[in-house]
This record gives sequence, C-alpha cells and structure tokens, in this order.
Amino acid sequence: MGERVEYEFTKKKIKECLDANVIPFENTSNIHYQHNPNSFEVNNECSFPDIIAQELAQKPEAVCFMGLLPEIKHAWIAIDTKLYLWNFQAKLDYNRDEVYQYEELDQTITCAGLAPPRLGVLLEEIRYVLVLTTATEIVLLGVCYREVDGVISELILCQTQLSVPADGVHMTSLVSTENGRIFLGGRDGNLYEIVYQNRDGWITSRCRKINHSRSVIRSVVPSFLNWTGDNGIVHLEIDTTRHVLLTLSKQSTIQV
Repeated sequence: MGERVEYEFTKKKIKECLDANVIPFENTSNIHYQHNPNSFEVNNECSFPDIIAQELAQKPEAVCFMGLLPEIKHAWIAIDTKLYLWNFQAKLDYNRDEVYQYEELDQTITCAGLAPPRLGVLLEEIRYVLVLTTATEIVLLGVCYREVDGVISELILCQTQLSVPADGVHMTSLVSTENGRIFLGGRDGNLYEIVYQNRDGWITSRCRKINHSRSVIRSVVPSFLNWTGDNGIVHLEIDTTRHVLLTLSKQSTIQV
C-alpha cells in the first residue's frame, strides 16, 4: 500500500510541475508521503459483475491485471488469458450480456489501453484501437459501438490482423496521442512505440514495434548485457501542451 501511495503522490507531483510550466528532471526517490485517510473521498463505487466475481472465486491463484478505459466509460480486468469489459457507470445488477468477454489470446494479458485509430488505415466504423499486451505478443483490436445520449452499448471487438512480438517484455503502461500514436512502457525500462500502416512497405512491416530507448551501440550488444536492473517504467504521461512524453520509473526517476 505504501508503494502505491508513493507512486500516486509522484504522479501528482508530475501534474503539478506540468501545470506550473516546469519540466521536472530531478530524481524524486527521496519523496515520502504520510498517508492520511481523510485525504480521500469516495464519490462512487463500482462492484465487479457477478460473472467476474465468480471467475475470481473459482481461480484464486489466477494472474490478474485491471484498469479503466475512460474514453468509452468501461472498466477492464484480465484474468489470465481472458479479458472482461463492462460499463462502470451502468447499474450494479449487470446482466451477462452487458459484460464483454475476449478469449482469443493464449498468454496472460498484462496491459490494456485505447488509442484513436490512425486516419485512413482502419475501417471507418472503428472508433478506437484496443491494445492488449502479453509476454509474447502485442495485439491491436478494433472497437466498435453505438452511443445514444452518452450511453455506449453494443460493444464489439473486431480483428485487425495487426500484432507484433513482445519479445518477452512485460508492458506496464500505455498512452496514446490524439493522432493515434501508441507508446508502451516496459518492465525492462525501455520506451516502445507501436506503428501500423495500410500495408507492408519495402523495408517495413505493416505493424512494427520501435524501441525509443535503445541506442545504436546497445542494439549490437548482447541482450544480457543490456539489463537495466530493477528500474522498469511504471507510468507514462503525455503533456499535450508541449508535445512531450514523460516516463516514471520504479525508482521514481522522471525522464522526458
């Protein structure tokens, strides 16, 4: 709990620096936060739908990751290889049909996030791209839905045939830009970008992964010598005003 509170506090410091027009370069590992239970106020609660609660009860040793997709007002939870999506603003007595399940992957899902589709690449019906990561591959799915009076319904995930190898890297954070660029932070401490296009090029594939942290020298050094230690990326944040990307590492190091 203490580590999580310190992580959230560091995120707050990043936002304060951005609002104050200051780029923080210093190491913030010496910042400590004295938890005050009165500092937080519960505005709303969202319980797990019954189908998910039953799945968790049946698999107490399952590997789980979860988060929110605020763009479509849905929450997600990955239980081993199975992904669940549900509207966190809907009523609490969910029907089975109101919980979407995706079971097409054979590896544990570790991270999920949305990105606007790149213009002219995917079908017009696709409203967002859902990025799912495992230790072996990164998959891009199309998200289609109906929206009436701000309520999203009839959610559909469609195959795009876009995927890239993850090369054993556990992705921990995902952000996207307004024009559809997709960035991933890895537990190995590297920053990655997923780039996709209409078709394969002469020297580029239709979907590829770019390592923005790896220099030319490191690219020719054996991978076991490139180990970054226990300093993986835990959070990414985009400053839309300055058009810069900030990374927060496990050791509370901020890089731009």
